[in-house]
Amino acid sequence: MITGLPHNDYIRLSSTLRHSLVAALKTPTQAEPQLVANMVCEIPNAINALKPLGSVEIKADGVFVHGQPFVEYIDLTNQSQRRVEIGDLLLLRTEVQNKEVIERSALLLQAKKNSGIHLKPDSNQHYLYANWPEFKYVRSTSKLNGQNRKVLGMDLYNACKYLLIGGIPFICPRCPGCPGIHSCYFHSSLPWHCTLTAQPSLPKLSLYRCFLNELISFVLGDAGKPFVFPPPNQTIGWDKVIWDLIDVTAEQASEYMRRASSNSKSFRGSGDCFFVRQQMAHSLLDRLDVRNSFNGNEPPDVPDEWLNEDELGGGISIIEFVVSSEGVG
Repeated sequence: MITGLPHNDYIRLSSTLRHSLVAALKTPTQAEPQLVANMVCEIPNAINALKPLGSVEIKADGVFVHGQPFVEYIDLTNQSQRRVEIGDLLLLRTEVQNKEVIERSALLLQAKKNSGIHLKPDSNQHYLYANWPEFKYVRSTSKLNGQNRKVLGMDLYNACKYLLIGGIPFICPRCPGCPGIHSCYFHSSLPWHCTLTAQPSLPKLSLYRCFLNELISFVLGDAGKPFVFPPPNQTIGWDKVIWDLIDVTAEQASEYMRRASSNSKSFRGSGDCFFVRQQMAHSLLDRLDVRNSFNGNEPPDVPDEWLNEDELGGGISIIEFVVSSEGVG
């Protein structure tokens, strides 16, 4: 975790992330996948333009892909819905000191547009995040389909949260940049209201937190859940799930590139896959191997008809941060 960051540098980081979120979430009428695509583009581009914070350098990568991996588990709360999205956006963080990785962490987010703080989540998705029963991958590429996973730990509510985008008609919990309890510097820039994360506790969501605050804490190493890479042999828990999501995203991205280069009829357009690439030592997204394939200066236009069915299954959109200190670049 990065501690002792000078106040001016903390404000620069806060301001950079605030402006990236304002840019990403400025049009509330956009569909949820488009808003995720905006964040995948705007956040890394803003971070990569940020000068070092004292001895700390932060770089970011992003990948937006069509669809999401799905899972199923026994005793679904809503039996009419057999499959559950595992998430919409995965945040990854790698901390490097003296050219050595000292920690990796992740935060899995389920994005929801909402009209109030008392959102009633989808019952199957909510149960998955609240309890993490043993689950099986479905429609998640041939490599993962049928494989079982079981996530355990005391900190799972820090690992997997809801991202509630807009529409909350009162001021969010205090966050960096808020000049007072009745005004929010971040959200006053938006044509809608607060964007929050929430823990998936039962029977309802709890511990709402400003997304800007959550994002700053994650970048500095004080949010999310640590994971080990590569995952230990035979593990089927958190470490393996994070690797699964990176791996399935890499496969989906590679297939997208194959279709694009061959002008395949099944290639649907720029809204299906999108990359923001940055030269970063210790980057987990380097396995996508698409460094110079796409220009990440602007978000893609995600099709209005968001196709949930795909013969390949989906990956998950990812934003990755590499935080280096002690002169490591």
